Amino acid sequence: MDKIEALELIKETWDNNSLSLGDKISTISNAFYTVGLDMATTAAYIKATPAEFYAFLSLSELDEDIINLISKVNPPKTTWLLLASGNDDEIRKAL
Repeated sequence: MDKIEALELIKETWDNNSLSLGDKISTISNAFYTVGLDMATTAAYIKATPAEFYAFLSLSELDEDIINLISKVNPPKTTWLLLASGNDDEIRKAL
Protein backbone atom coordinates (compact mmCIF):
# COMPACT_ATOMS: atom_id res chain seq x y z
CA MET A 1 0.00 0.00 0.00
CA ASP A 2 1.35 3.44 -0.87
CA LYS A 3 0.55 6.73 0.86
CA ILE A 4 -2.29 7.66 -1.53
CA GLU A 5 -3.96 4.28 -1.05
CA ALA A 6 -3.54 4.60 2.72
CA LEU A 7 -5.11 8.07 2.74
CA GLU A 8 -8.05 6.81 0.68
CA LEU A 9 -8.54 3.83 3.01
CA ILE A 10 -8.36 6.09 6.05
CA LYS A 11 -10.93 8.52 4.61
CA GLU A 12 -13.27 5.73 3.57
CA THR A 13 -13.01 4.14 7.02
CA TRP A 14 -13.34 7.48 8.88
CA ASP A 15 -16.55 8.30 6.96
CA ASN A 16 -18.10 4.83 7.30
CA ASN A 17 -20.75 5.11 10.01
CA SER A 18 -21.54 1.41 9.88
CA LEU A 19 -18.12 0.44 11.28
CA SER A 20 -17.56 0.21 15.01
CA LEU A 21 -15.12 2.60 16.66
CA GLY A 22 -12.82 -0.37 17.36
CA ASP A 23 -12.77 -1.37 13.70
CA LYS A 24 -12.01 2.21 12.72
CA ILE A 25 -9.17 2.43 15.25
CA SER A 26 -7.61 -0.78 13.96
CA THR A 27 -7.90 -0.02 10.24
CA ILE A 28 -6.94 3.65 10.39
CA SER A 29 -4.02 3.32 12.78
CA ASN A 30 -2.62 0.37 10.84
CA ALA A 31 -2.76 2.26 7.53
CA PHE A 32 -1.42 5.48 9.08
CA TYR A 33 1.60 3.90 10.77
CA THR A 34 2.38 1.33 8.07
CA VAL A 35 3.12 3.92 5.40
CA GLY A 36 4.32 6.70 7.72
CA LEU A 37 1.74 9.39 7.06
CA ASP A 38 1.89 12.70 8.88
CA MET A 39 -0.77 13.95 11.25
CA ALA A 40 -1.64 17.30 9.67
CA THR A 41 -1.97 16.01 6.11
CA THR A 42 -4.05 13.02 7.13
CA ALA A 43 -6.32 15.12 9.35
CA ALA A 44 -6.87 17.64 6.55
CA TYR A 45 -7.60 14.85 4.05
CA ILE A 46 -10.33 13.36 6.24
CA LYS A 47 -11.63 16.80 7.25
CA ALA A 48 -10.74 16.44 10.92
CA THR A 49 -8.66 18.69 13.11
CA PRO A 50 -5.13 17.53 13.91
CA ALA A 51 -6.11 17.42 17.60
CA GLU A 52 -9.13 15.22 16.89
CA PHE A 53 -7.07 12.85 14.74
CA TYR A 54 -4.27 12.75 17.34
CA ALA A 55 -6.80 11.84 20.05
CA PHE A 56 -8.22 9.12 17.80
CA LEU A 57 -4.78 7.64 17.10
CA SER A 58 -3.99 7.74 20.81
CA LEU A 59 -6.77 5.21 21.36
CA SER A 60 -4.89 2.72 19.17
CA GLU A 61 -2.15 2.48 21.79
CA LEU A 62 -4.52 0.95 24.32
CA ASP A 63 -4.96 -2.74 25.02
CA GLU A 64 -7.31 -4.51 22.60
CA ASP A 65 -9.78 -5.38 25.40
CA ILE A 66 -10.00 -1.72 26.38
CA ILE A 67 -10.46 -0.69 22.74
CA ASN A 68 -13.34 -3.18 22.49
CA LEU A 69 -14.91 -1.73 25.63
CA ILE A 70 -14.54 1.82 24.31
CA SER A 71 -16.02 0.68 21.01
CA LYS A 72 -19.11 -0.73 22.73
CA VAL A 73 -19.71 2.53 24.60
CA ASN A 74 -18.77 4.71 21.59
CA PRO A 75 -17.91 7.80 23.68
CA PRO A 76 -17.91 11.31 22.19
CA LYS A 77 -14.79 12.52 20.39
CA THR A 78 -14.19 15.05 23.14
CA THR A 79 -13.36 12.21 25.54
CA TRP A 80 -10.91 10.29 23.34
CA LEU A 81 -7.72 11.95 24.56
CA LEU A 82 -8.82 11.73 28.19
CA LEU A 83 -9.55 8.03 27.80
CA ALA A 84 -6.27 7.38 26.01
CA SER A 85 -4.34 8.96 28.85
CA GLY A 86 -5.91 6.81 31.58
CA ASN A 87 -4.91 3.40 32.85
CA ASP A 88 -7.23 0.41 32.37
CA ASP A 89 -9.05 0.89 35.70
CA GLU A 90 -9.58 4.61 35.11
CA ILE A 91 -10.89 3.96 31.62
CA ARG A 92 -13.35 1.32 32.85
CA LYS A 93 -14.64 3.69 35.54
CA ALA A 94 -14.97 6.56 33.08
CA LEU A 95 -16.95 4.44 30.67
